[in-house]
Amino acid sequence: MSSERIQRLREQASQALRELPTHAPAPAESTDMQGLLEDLRVYQVELELQNDNLLRAQQTAALASERYQQLFDLLPMPALVLNASGQVREDNLLAREWLGPPKAGQLGDFRLTGCMSKTDRTRLLRALARGSSHEVQRVEQVRITASRNHGEPGTGTSGDMSGPLAPRVADAYCIKLPPSFHADPHFAVLLMDQAIEMARQADRQLFQTLIDSSDDLIYATDQRGHIMLANQAMLNAMSQPADRVLGQLAKQLLSTATTEPNPAEPLELGKGLQQTLMRFPAHGAAAPRTYASHQFAMRAPDGKTLGVGSIARDVSAEQAAHQLQQLSETVFMNAMEAIIVTDAQTRIQRANPAFEKMSGLGLKDVLGLPTRILNSGRHDRGFYQAMWAAITKHGHWEGEVIPCGPPLRPCMTLRANCRATWQYKQTSRPCNMPNRRCSDWPLLTP
Repeated sequence: MSSERIQRLREQASQALRELPTHAPAPAESTDMQGLLEDLRVYQVELELQNDNLLRAQQTAALASERYQQLFDLLPMPALVLNASGQVREDNLLAREWLGPPKAGQLGDFRLTGCMSKTDRTRLLRALARGSSHEVQRVEQVRITASRNHGEPGTGTSGDMSGPLAPRVADAYCIKLPPSFHADPHFAVLLMDQAIEMARQADRQLFQTLIDSSDDLIYATDQRGHIMLANQAMLNAMSQPADRVLGQLAKQLLSTATTEPNPAEPLELGKGLQQTLMRFPAHGAAAPRTYASHQFAMRAPDGKTLGVGSIARDVSAEQAAHQLQQLSETVFMNAMEAIIVTDAQTRIQRANPAFEKMSGLGLKDVLGLPTRILNSGRHDRGFYQAMWAAITKHGHWEGEVIPCGPPLRPCMTLRANCRATWQYKQTSRPCNMPNRRCSDWPLLTP
C-alpha cells in the first residue's frame, strides 16, 4: 500500500476518533501509555477502514466478473478461453451448443481441438503459439465436426442419435489474454461461423459459372459506367483478362467496338430496353464478329437503380445468312429464266418477273393456285407421274414441257400471240425450306 494511502487512512482514523465520545483518563495513566493507546485506536480504525475498502473492492470485482460472464455467455458467437495446449478453460453458451458440455471425469477438456482434423488442429495451436495481446491471429476455414451426442458416439441418451453432425466451418480469431487473467498463458478464441458466407460464395460461383457457360456476351456497369461483371465470352471478345476489365470504364474498353446506332451516351438509367449492334474487330486469326446487344436498367427490389446490364448475342452467322438471302432474292428477281416457287401441295407461292413476262400471268393472278393451271393438255398423266417420280428419287428433273397460257385465254390463243408453240425446258429441284417438298423449285426456261 502506498505511503499516501496509509497517510490518508490515518487521517481518516484520527478524524473518526475525534468524533467518538471522550472519557477522562485515569490519574494513574502515564503520558506514554495514553499515547500508546491512542496509536492502537488509530490502527484499529485504520484496519477497519481497510477492511471496508476490501469488501467494497470484492463486491465490485464480483459484480464485474458476473457482468463479464454474462457478456461472455451471451456473445453472438462461440467463444472459449484456451491454454497454450488447446485445453478449454472457459466456454460460453454457443460454444457449448457447438461442442457440447465437458465430459465428466475426463482428464483435460479438449473439446475444440478434438473436433478438428489434424491439419486444422495444428494450424490452431501454431496460431496460439504466435499469439500476443497486441495482435489477433486468424485461422481461416476451420472445420469443426462434433458428434450428435457431443463426442460420445453410440452412448447418446434416449431420442439422441449417435454419429457425426454436418461439419461447421468457421474462422477462429485468437488473442492472448493479459497475465492478470491467468498466471500461465491463456487465449480468447472466437469462432466466426462462415456458413452464410460460404453459401454466398457458392451462389456467386454458381451464378458466375452460369453466365460463363453462355455464348452470349454478358456484362454490367454501375451508375458511373464502370464494369462490375463480365462473363468469359465478353472477356474473350475484348481479348482481356478479368483483372483488366472489372472496375474499368466500359467506354474505354469498348472503344474498339462500333455500335449501331451509336448513342452519344450510354443507356440512360431511368429508361428501359435499348438495342444496338456491336462489331468487334478481328483478333489474330479470328474474324470480326457482330453482336445484337440488349441493354437494360438493373433495379433493386426497392426500385433503386443499380446500373446497366447488357446481353449481346452473336448474330454474325445470321447477318451472313441475311446477306446471302438478299443476294438470292436479287438473283431470283433479276434472272432471265422464269422461276416459280410452290408449297408442298404445288400451290404457287412466288413467281419472278421473268415468269410474269414470259407467261403473261401476273403473280396476283396465280398466287395460291395449283401448278396444273399451266397444264396445256399436251402431256398425259404418265408424263407428270414420271416427272414427279424422278424428282422424288433423284432430287431434280429436267425436260421439255408445253405450258398453257393465262387461264382466261386458251392455249391456242397464247401460241398465236407468240406466233409459235412455246416449249419450255423445265428443271425441277427440291427445296429445303419448311413445308416444301421436292417439287418446290420448278425452273422454267424457254
